[in-house]
Amino acid sequence: MQYERWQSRARYRVLNDPTHEEVRKLCLSMRRSAKDERVLLHYAGHGVPRPTANGEIWVFNKNYTQYIPLAIYDLYQWLGTPSVLVVDSSAAGLIVDAITVMLRAQENGHAMANAGIAEEAVAPGTEGSDGSAPQPAQVPLQRVPPGPAAADQSAVIIMAACGSTETLPTSPDLPADLFTSCLTTPIHMALRFSCTS
Repeated sequence: MQYERWQSRARYRVLNDPTHEEVRKLCLSMRRSAKDERVLLHYAGHGVPRPTANGEIWVFNKNYTQYIPLAIYDLYQWLGTPSVLVVDSSAAGLIVDAITVMLRAQENGHAMANAGIAEEAVAPGTEGSDGSAPQPAQVPLQRVPPGPAAADQSAVIIMAACGSTETLPTSPDLPADLFTSCLTTPIHMALRFSCTS
């Protein structure tokens, strides 16, 4: 694991193709053991559907037969603060947008959520039969209870591979996890880029 080179004393756990429950248990366990230290969660969403406009990422169901949405709000609650969230997937900016809206709603005393303002969101299970991205639908915002960082947005650091409408680059000359590689091995990637330019 690339992170171990930076901090060998920290605890790391890899979940390949996790279920909703596995992610929940891992996040709660990480927060418990980290106490007041920052928790890092790295989501590599290669090969799964794009995050939804509702701020959901995709994980497996308990039978590993299909992807189901995991609300970023739930993930945020389980991780607690302080935390770092690295999102290496296409449309990663949707997650940044969802967390920003959630933090602002908490900061503003839930004014938007309590007013029942509707915004464009994606209903689970609305992806196209051809595997295309889920289609937007109009759904009301849900009430957003106070979260772990309602008063301090700096307690959450989010790094996203691309904007909400962008896709990750695909090239046989580049690693599939280009963003992760740039974060974890910047000198190697800079040299690689310099040699190919």
